[in-house]
Amino acid sequence: MFWYAVSRVAFGRRVVVALLAAIALVLPLASCSGGLGEGVATGPVPTPALAKFYAQKLRWSSCARFDCTYLQVPMDYSKPDGKIIRLAVLRHRASDSSRRIGSLVINPGGPGESGTDHVDTMVQQIGNSPVAQRFDIVGFDPRGVGASEPAIRCYTPQEMDAQRQETTRDNSPSGVDQKVSEAKDYVDKCARRSGVDLLANVGTREVARDMDVLRSALGDPKLTYLGWSYGTRLGYTYAEQFPRNVRALVLDGALDPNQASTEEAVANAVGFQQAFDAFAVWCAQQKQCPLGTDPKAATANFRKLVNPTNNKPVILNDHRELSYSNATTGTFQALYGPMPLS
Repeated sequence: MFWYAVSRVAFGRRVVVALLAAIALVLPLASCSGGLGEGVATGPVPTPALAKFYAQKLRWSSCARFDCTYLQVPMDYSKPDGKIIRLAVLRHRASDSSRRIGSLVINPGGPGESGTDHVDTMVQQIGNSPVAQRFDIVGFDPRGVGASEPAIRCYTPQEMDAQRQETTRDNSPSGVDQKVSEAKDYVDKCARRSGVDLLANVGTREVARDMDVLRSALGDPKLTYLGWSYGTRLGYTYAEQFPRNVRALVLDGALDPNQASTEEAVANAVGFQQAFDAFAVWCAQQKQCPLGTDPKAATANFRKLVNPTNNKPVILNDHRELSYSNATTGTFQALYGPMPLS
């Protein structure tokens, strides 16, 4: 097994792809097709009751430049004869079919991001590299996410917009009580609109088991996987559950499975601060930098720009409102990408 864990802050996605390009030449894989009761399972099946899922034959359709299908898995793995759910899968075929190694399954993290949406981005990033030539790039929407059925439903679009436009951040005891009340209301809506059975079966371990069913249905004896962010957790959870089924994992973060959620949140904030500091150094060298010419003062200047939106959103030219939540979320998302070259 080849297992690389790479820090997002230190290297970024381009190095992850370069590492995978080297791994691409390591082990050839056999390929075959496998659908519910119609194909042949590839590799070991955990229990006979799951054989029909592992042997399912995927029925691919054309979706623009890609192939798309649904993978069927049990909602509750302890009840394989119970309710069946469908996971959306998107594939970009290897450009050199004569030298094809197998499938590269990807997950962009979140948790809750769509793996099918990320296939197009991935294909554009790697171009006609050895990875694109020798691997099918396969993205899937984890259970409850995106185009998978059923999907988790909590807030309506209108309720989500309203939540993101909230401006008051009150850390007083009454403010904390209000946030707790809102959190309980959110959970109640999730349970009512999505169903308790679905919510009870959308954890990391269930998704890792889905990945093994997907591996078999794709015809790969062993899994080749690339995970970003939370996708890192999916990768090492899969390796923990199915160590004999791993061909190669490339993970862009080294997450500690024993780390408390509060410690993880602090470490995450430290990583974003490091990325922001690096951006501030670059920005200060440009002709016009809204954060000023002193990188050490960039954080304070950023707060001067953004903190006022906590009480009064900025009205944009298209009449949308830029709230504190939207401003900070947009900043975090931008810090995931590389700095401009000039």
